Amino acid sequence: MNHTAAQRGLSIVEICREICLCLRTDRSGTREDLASLARCNRAFSDPALDALWEQANLLHLLDLIPAIKSLHSRQIVFKVIHPVQDEAWVRFDFYAPRVHTLDHHCYGYHKSLGEVGKLLQARDRPSFPMLRSIRWGVGHNYPSYRCALSEVSHFMSSSVRSLTISYSAFPIPDEGEADEESLTLLESLGSAYPNLREIKLDEYISRKTLVGFMHSFHNVQSLDLRRLRMDTNSETLHILSTLERLESLSLSEIYSIVLASATQPPGFQLLRHLSIEMADSEGVLYLLRLVSSSSLRSCILKDVVASSWRDALTFFRELSRYKMSLTELRVGLNTSGGTLVEFDSDGEMMTELLGFHHLEILALEVGYREFVDGIIPVVDCHEARRIARVWPRLRVMDMADSLFAFSLSSFVEFVSNCPNLEEVTVRNVTIGDLSGLELGYRAYRVTHLEFDVAEDEEYNPMRIADILGDLFPNLIEYDISYDIEQMMGAIAEEDEGENGV
Repeated sequence: MNHTAAQRGLSIVEICREICLCLRTDRSGTREDLASLARCNRAFSDPALDALWEQANLLHLLDLIPAIKSLHSRQIVFKVIHPVQDEAWVRFDFYAPRVHTLDHHCYGYHKSLGEVGKLLQARDRPSFPMLRSIRWGVGHNYPSYRCALSEVSHFMSSSVRSLTISYSAFPIPDEGEADEESLTLLESLGSAYPNLREIKLDEYISRKTLVGFMHSFHNVQSLDLRRLRMDTNSETLHILSTLERLESLSLSEIYSIVLASATQPPGFQLLRHLSIEMADSEGVLYLLRLVSSSSLRSCILKDVVASSWRDALTFFRELSRYKMSLTELRVGLNTSGGTLVEFDSDGEMMTELLGFHHLEILALEVGYREFVDGIIPVVDCHEARRIARVWPRLRVMDMADSLFAFSLSSFVEFVSNCPNLEEVTVRNVTIGDLSGLELGYRAYRVTHLEFDVAEDEEYNPMRIADILGDLFPNLIEYDISYDIEQMMGAIAEEDEGENGV
């Protein structure tokens, strides 16, 4: 709901739209609820239908055109069995203009849409005037990548901003006629639709076709290649670095062994979001050194392996170049010979981490999953207060597998000094002496909590439940040590009974 509308009050149509959008996003809501609303009241009809058809399957839409039939043999072919008169478009034209996201997923038989696509393209008006996103998934029986691109091209329009292609057929030819045809088609698509802003490519694609995508859609702002089944080499990184408008990049499989040793000029001038899955620390460092952007806001690193503790420390120090701009940092990093927390006895990595003063989201997976006394340092209340003041903007914190652990007292102290927290995950919490614990703060903003006590700790579940219940009065989702969670449930039921609920 926009601020202006809230100030002036909502019209009946706007209220109906808000209700329909809530129904669509609510886990308990169903399409049947929206369909019932569309039938029960004229004011609800259009908003409910808009919500129902905002995301649509192409095959369901084709069923609305009587002249189009699917013929089954070894593959499914959609045929126009007789000329399509104006009246045949009535049902299709009632629903298609509401579609913002068009889905087509064919992972079994090949469903040929060529004739239908040409029919839609030949119309004197756009079939999907509000279309913003196309998600195209095809399976192992598809003839070629060029075939998939050709079918997508029939549904492209100047309004489309996002394109996802998932091609699971294998093998993909690296060279040859099919690649050349794909490149020609990509070039024409890039010229015709320069406003495409987001591209996501999954599964299989030849490297030559991938390069063709980047050359053809050079204005792309968001590129997601995490699910591609290929290593990211230096040629790919170089081309990516030259995309002048690229703001968001997601990659996987960046390994130093496939990267050239020659240095490349810096690029990625506007990059704000970087996500990497499955890499070694040298490969990630190679990429980070290409980034010249001074406004990197988000860095998400998952399943990164460092060959040594020193390499891991170098990795953190390289990241610290962005400590003035980063607001989100998620790091899953370990060494091949052990966990980092074993080697960071002087706290050098923690010192680097505490240099990121503007973090709003922090998730670390760099230590032990189980508490080991004497190896994982437990911060005291003074240290917890200092850490909290270093990250005053923190909204989301995941320390499930971190460089340090909390005691319950230091955890309370940390939360009490982080006023913006909304989601918290901590593991291996030690209990210790609670006799002097005073709870004068309520973390009203926290709605999500994951909390586990370290193994072999002796504690009173009711006492811990009381503390957590008082500290976090507005929890919606929580995953807590079983016995404590049971006690929290019992306390909540007792409170409801006393209040007559």
